[in-house]
Amino acid sequence: IRRAATRPNMIDLLRALGVADETAAVYAPILAEALPLWEIDEPREVAAFMGTCAHESKRFSALTENLNYSAQGLANTWKRFSTTGERGGPPTQQAISIQRQPPIIANIVYGNRLGNTDPNDGWTYRGRGLIQVTGKDNYQALADAWGVDCVTQPAYLESPEGAVVSACWFWKSNGCNELAQAGDWLALRKRVNGGTVGIDEVNALIQRALEALGAQ
Repeated sequence: IRRAATRPNMIDLLRALGVADETAAVYAPILAEALPLWEIDEPREVAAFMGTCAHESKRFSALTENLNYSAQGLANTWKRFSTTGERGGPPTQQAISIQRQPPIIANIVYGNRLGNTDPNDGWTYRGRGLIQVTGKDNYQALADAWGVDCVTQPAYLESPEGAVVSACWFWKSNGCNELAQAGDWLALRKRVNGGTVGIDEVNALIQRALEALGAQ
């Protein structure tokens, strides 16, 4: 049984997370409406969601995946672009040849997976939203749950409403509320990131959000 929905002051919460006032004014009413609809309404859930989104979107300022990688950046991120077969090794010749070319990079790293079948699907369905939804299958699942055709209109996830709702969908469909309720920040980071990249900042932001909500 869930408690009555928490109604935090979203402007104050966004400011506590370092979101610029102008941006906070845009997002506050959307978040206030969307979070309860997706049952993200208890203090730990709200704090974890907001802290995660603030990190993933660079304080609600970046809504599209940045794929403008250098050759070494590619090698640091994907094993396939490292000559050692481990992240962080010297870049392969392929990495050198495609560096700083986001569409080509997207179509290589996301092609023929995540439901991407057409040659340009990797780029078309690159990560978007406050928690980056990636791949045609995920865009379709979001469209089915939301009732908005973001498969034919993928850029809608770059709008404030699309960015928020796509993040809420990801959060709920991946069981993030349960991890937040348990305070299992490590498992939550792995659920969102696939690893632990950025965990220290995310945890600090979650703590800041909890304090702003008057919760622990």
